[in-house]
Amino acid sequence: MKKQVISEEIAVNEVLDFINYYSKKPIQIDDVKEKHEAIVEAVVSGNLVFEDKKPIYTLVHPIKNDKGEVSRDKVEFKTRIKPTTKADLAKGIDLQKDVANYSLRIIAYIIGSTTKELDLFEPIDYDVISEISTLFMNGGR
Repeated sequence: MKKQVISEEIAVNEVLDFINYYSKKPIQIDDVKEKHEAIVEAVVSGNLVFEDKKPIYTLVHPIKNDKGEVSRDKVEFKTRIKPTTKADLAKGIDLQKDVANYSLRIIAYIIGSTTKELDLFEPIDYDVISEISTLFMNGGR
């Protein structure tokens, strides 16, 4: 059984407020659970909190170094990507043919990481990170 720090109803409302704050296309409360399940579950479990509208995610499975020491246990997100930064991240990529590589660069930038480090996240953590990052890929605040 997954841990529950806050009720799903409260989590859904927090996620709705968060998404509608950053999204160009606001969503309805009925869509939150279906379209943003990973984010809602992370809030319910207490792994995702919003401080001044900025998400901070505590990894379910912290990344460890070769010695077994935790090297990363939290992810803080940049909530805006400037147009010049997007251009820099796209350098050397044929955006028509390699959208996946560009998306990985964007996600890594948003979380202050490298694309190689993305491989170290467990699927449950990567799903939350990816879902949150998509909100900031097309603007943010």
